[in-house]
Amino acid sequence: MTAEFPPGYRVITADEAEERFSVSDAIWYPYQEFTDEQEIRLYEGGLRTPDGVKSYPDADWSPFNVIVDGDLVTDGDVELFDYSGGHFLVVTGDLWARNVLLEGCPNVVVNGDLTVTGGVLGRRGEDGGVLVVHGRTRAPLVMNFLYFNMEFGQPPEAVVCGDPHRMNCPVDFEDDDDLVAAARPEVVGADGSVDDGLVDQALTEGRPVLRPDALPPHLAAEAELDALLARADEVTELDLSERRLRAFPEKVLRFPNLRRLSLAGNDEIGTVPADIATLTALEELDLSRTGLTALPATIGALQRLRVLDISRNRFTELPDALGDLARLSEFRAHHLGTGFPTMVTRLPELRSLDLSMSVLDELPDDLLQLSTLEELRLNGSLGEVDRLPDLAKLPRLRVLHVDGRSGNAGRYPKRELLAGIWDITTLEDLGIDRWGEQKGRPALALPADAFARLPRLTHVDLSFNAFTTLPEPFYRLADLEFVDLRYTKLTGETLDRIGATFPRVRMDLRNIDARSDVDDPGFQRIHTMVKDGARTAADGDYEQSVETLREALALCTPGARYAEYDRLYALYSIVDSLGRLANDATGDRWTALSDQLVGYAEAALVEVPDQIWHFTDFGAFQEEVVRRCGNALAWHLMQRGDLGRALSIVERALTVAESGDHDYIRDTKVRILLKAGRDHDAYVIVDQVLARAPGFGDFADLRDAPEYLRWKETASAEGGVA
Repeated sequence: MTAEFPPGYRVITADEAEERFSVSDAIWYPYQEFTDEQEIRLYEGGLRTPDGVKSYPDADWSPFNVIVDGDLVTDGDVELFDYSGGHFLVVTGDLWARNVLLEGCPNVVVNGDLTVTGGVLGRRGEDGGVLVVHGRTRAPLVMNFLYFNMEFGQPPEAVVCGDPHRMNCPVDFEDDDDLVAAARPEVVGADGSVDDGLVDQALTEGRPVLRPDALPPHLAAEAELDALLARADEVTELDLSERRLRAFPEKVLRFPNLRRLSLAGNDEIGTVPADIATLTALEELDLSRTGLTALPATIGALQRLRVLDISRNRFTELPDALGDLARLSEFRAHHLGTGFPTMVTRLPELRSLDLSMSVLDELPDDLLQLSTLEELRLNGSLGEVDRLPDLAKLPRLRVLHVDGRSGNAGRYPKRELLAGIWDITTLEDLGIDRWGEQKGRPALALPADAFARLPRLTHVDLSFNAFTTLPEPFYRLADLEFVDLRYTKLTGETLDRIGATFPRVRMDLRNIDARSDVDDPGFQRIHTMVKDGARTAADGDYEQSVETLREALALCTPGARYAEYDRLYALYSIVDSLGRLANDATGDRWTALSDQLVGYAEAALVEVPDQIWHFTDFGAFQEEVVRRCGNALAWHLMQRGDLGRALSIVERALTVAESGDHDYIRDTKVRILLKAGRDHDAYVIVDQVLARAPGFGDFADLRDAPEYLRWKETASAEGGVA
């Protein structure tokens, strides 16, 4: 039983606390201002108690702070909480306990080692709660939730879960779907996320929080490599991306025929060994977001390498040996801070160069030596560049993206840089978005002959510019397939001409004021038809609803006036109606309805951006579209046998399905996993949902299924289920 801190202390002044222990250097709040309300208790020679210690019971504000000069040792829990702005515990030696449970804003500092047999939990910190351990931390589990901060002198010897932005150490399971999958179902709340209060309760009662099979991703990756080593000669691809690896996995060097290796998203890797040169069969290597500051010169020995991605690292320089990669055809280095990598101009087969969001001091004329270059992407990288080489001299250049963002340079590029692009007659894909007015730079104005010498263009991005009209040669582009004109200022007359000239070209015309002319007869007609289609669906006449909404969508042509909401709602409602019709259909009719549903659902999901402004009404509807259309699409793809794509779609739907009200989407994922033969992964989800919603009807067939019950019995024997 945990009790308040026991007798055996001496009350000291703030002056003594500062003189002897420099407390203000260690904690985050001005405790000296509250000495008239909080006494400072000093335990000299350490503190040993069998029962655990806790803050003042049943109060938001603790009337005391504690310094333990020596070790704090207890067989119970250290349980501290504070919701009034300050409460501290400073241990000058080691801390030993069953659990350390911190809630609110307590400040806990351990100058020595922290050792617990249960877990360390910090929650509801409101950015004021903090645990600082200067020595080693040994525990089965370390977790933080809701703005509680943790700092460790060494990475904890523990499974670490929670918010990586409030810990200075690698995290095994972030507070997201990965943690939910790793957690025992009894600590998952009704909203489908891990509940910090239930975690606290489990630790207090001595129950485990994570499933016994919840292997941290980096350890799972190690186990997978070990298993593959038995047939190392047969392995040609390894995808170890986003596995939270702590260092470069040396075992990959034991796969002699490896052609593709991805280590992307493991930002703790830090270095690549020189022995990477032994992977002589390597053709594709992804080292993006791996925390690198350098590459070994031996990378130049990878003579079969065709694709190299080193984006989003912290390089101070790059080895000249990169220029020795004779077969390299694609080189990506987003966010490069070394200046232009001149060695790439020696690459004889380079086809694609992507230096987006890099800080480039120049774009040298030597770039023109790349006679095979087809794609050049320099978005957000031109702020420090004074001139571009004559890119028209690159004989095969098809794709050029040069947006007007300042990127990481801190300066907006000069619009004069674009003067020569109109002479690159080989271009098929041109991106010159975001050249609006900025401090020291007027908005981009297209010359009258823009596009006149670019007859091959199929894709054009002109978004986020202040254009009101488009130059005459634009309307003579006969091969156009897609044009992005979002957030331009095109007039209604220009929109009308675009629609008449390019009736079959895909256009992104979102957020153009003239297109949302509510007084326009066309706008009103589409809006009325969408309302009629919705009403017809509500009356149960799904076929008529689909017909009406199709007619409305047919009017949403390039240049037409309509509300984005109306078009998206029409797609959303058609998917719903087709799904209902398909539920009652069989044979060829089901196939036809399913084909239509897949097409409309895909179109609806394309309309929803990756970043949803969920706090707006339209954003909330977009989330509903992702849920409903994503779930319907995943279900029909599953029934057609496209399990990989179905799983990808349902995962997207689940990103906006935190509530238990959306468990129907989890049901879809379970069915896909079962069809894919991934019974364990499916039953983990079933177990979690039934633990908090025993009556969930969609799982009625699984609740008593022999296969699930056998799995549950096995997992229960191992301590893995409720």
